[in-house]
Amino acid sequence: MLRKLWKDAQAAFDECVKQDAAFSARVPDLSRILNNEAAFKGSARRVGPDQLFITYDFSDAAQAQDFAPVQQPGQIAVENGELKLTSALMGAWSLKGMDFERDLEVDAVAVFETEKTALLFGSFYNFERKGYFAVLNGQQPPGHSLHRFDGPQKSVALNAQAAPKIVAGAETRVRFQVKSGIFKVFIGEQEVINLADAYYGKGWCLLGTSGGTVRLKKLTIQGRANPIEIEKRFAEVEVLVRRALESDLGKKKKTDDEDVDPLSAEDEFLLSRLSPAVREQFDKSRAALVKALQKRQMRPEHVVSFDGIVRDAPDCAAARFWKALAQMNGRKPEEAKAELAEAIKLFPEFHEAELTLARMDLEERDFTGAASRVRRALDLDPGYADAVALGAYLKFLGAVNAKGHAKSLANDVKDAAADLELARKLDPTNESVATTQKNVLNVVKGPQHLGAKYEKEFPHYVVMTDMSAEKTMLYGTRLEAAYKFYAETFKDVFTEEARRPKPRVAIFNTREAYLTYGELTLSNRQEWTLGYFHPMYKELLLFEDADQEATLQTLYHEAFHQFMALMVPRAPFWYNEGIAEFMGGIKIEVQKGQSKIVERARLLDGRIKGLKMGLNFALKFEDIMMQTPAQFYSGPVSFKYAQAWSMVHFLYEASGGKHRPKIDAYFRKLKDGGTPREAYQAGFGDAPIDELQKEWLEYVKKLEPSKK
Repeated sequence: MLRKLWKDAQAAFDECVKQDAAFSARVPDLSRILNNEAAFKGSARRVGPDQLFITYDFSDAAQAQDFAPVQQPGQIAVENGELKLTSALMGAWSLKGMDFERDLEVDAVAVFETEKTALLFGSFYNFERKGYFAVLNGQQPPGHSLHRFDGPQKSVALNAQAAPKIVAGAETRVRFQVKSGIFKVFIGEQEVINLADAYYGKGWCLLGTSGGTVRLKKLTIQGRANPIEIEKRFAEVEVLVRRALESDLGKKKKTDDEDVDPLSAEDEFLLSRLSPAVREQFDKSRAALVKALQKRQMRPEHVVSFDGIVRDAPDCAAARFWKALAQMNGRKPEEAKAELAEAIKLFPEFHEAELTLARMDLEERDFTGAASRVRRALDLDPGYADAVALGAYLKFLGAVNAKGHAKSLANDVKDAAADLELARKLDPTNESVATTQKNVLNVVKGPQHLGAKYEKEFPHYVVMTDMSAEKTMLYGTRLEAAYKFYAETFKDVFTEEARRPKPRVAIFNTREAYLTYGELTLSNRQEWTLGYFHPMYKELLLFEDADQEATLQTLYHEAFHQFMALMVPRAPFWYNEGIAEFMGGIKIEVQKGQSKIVERARLLDGRIKGLKMGLNFALKFEDIMMQTPAQFYSGPVSFKYAQAWSMVHFLYEASGGKHRPKIDAYFRKLKDGGTPREAYQAGFGDAPIDELQKEWLEYVKKLEPSKK
């Protein structure tokens, strides 16, 4: 049936192109998709219930995309029909982060660049840096060896053989096999390693190199994997077809070396008032800042690049605008607001400055203030496409906040859609306006557009999946049990409102569907996330992992973000993430037809391991509590999540809750509208913070994962 339907689809596509050749670029390659290859760039198929078989001929440069970096530095690329692996030290790449279990075989034809170049095959490797590496043509020890890694800088050499010698520049067939703990390595037809070690039996398949370049001419990978995981990889096919029909997905945005039109305050008459030296510095600093913003390569010197110009020409509104933009990107929002306000005083017709302040108001969830500034910008320049688009976006957000997602928003956003179309006509080449229109229209279409047709309304959520009505019911009932737990925990400060609009929760069957929806509605694929709650769209999105317990953990975490937003719309990021991990650490079971909490404040295995590996990098309590979003999401982000979770767990649970009054006072000040600094003073201002952190450190050292 599937082949019949897709055969009809191919015929329809052919007829479409015949009538209008302009559509040819939008027609997907159904032959690859039909053969389940689109989930991988190589040719993939399922063998039996739990075997994955993939071959690569490297005829397509895109095949390198199947390999994700695990250990740098290194480069991977397809060149001249070969996969080229290059690293002076040791580079390694995993096959799409796919977990293999017990059995794995890698068969390749390799060319070693020099006598000192090594090829690496890895098996059952994971985030904890545990697993196995077979090294062919290594230097220490010389020859061919098998190593077991038991964590960072912890390795055991299991076997080593000096012969046979690899001939540099010659094609050499190499094979790596693992079957139920028996490791074998072949060079040509000669077996060089054969030993047993069953310490690890689940993890990634890796390719790697050290000491130069290895080129692979052919590659075959076959291994045992979780049948659910295989099913989900191949289930990506449908969403890949949908992606192929979206004309603007996957296109590279124009960000580099674009000219920026002069601002209204950059009239030549106004700039001619600057001295020649200041004007020269203004032009140079403006060009450098624009380039840094476009390339997202802001450095400290860019943040202060307009300080001297404003000092020498305090009446130059344009200089103050660019100084404000630099400060915004340098994490100094209050200073930026002051400069923009001063710029508007100096040049009251400065509509770009008004709109920049409107965007800052929106970032702070001040919809009324943002709308007011948009109106002022349009009064100054009625044809200002960016202002028309932002005004339309605010109308759209107003509809979402007023109505939620219990019913389609199509009728409620007609005015916003019309304004966005007007903005496109006013400035057809404006990419920002086009992106806003795309995002809004796709949120209105919703996850249903990507196949999430199994929808059900629950007391506090609208839940949908692209899997089955049963899955929608499973996740919806557990969400309601979690909500009840959250509301009971915060009953002293949380007020239930029967008419509160319901958020939309979508659980996708595949990661690709989840990433595609993010690309359609946020203009980026959220590659680094397992799920997210978008407070302005009132949407909670995630995908179902092969491990359902992991999926539920993500669901409860993101659901608490939504719940927290009802009380504190913009909580400090350490607290927002830490308490979401803490409150999401629950286990819900169905007993006599009712979903009930059977565990709370669970110890999270992954967080504990991450903490203990990096305790030397722990931030001071005051520092992490004061971090801005940009600061929190830079550097060792995973460790910061773990530290935030452990801090909340400690403050609520340690010594029978003796520190709970501190974190309760901190939260109450946030709920009352206090700043992060005011909340810190309310909760911890009188506390011996260094002693508290030492106590936390000892608490963390004693944490152990829950017994499974």
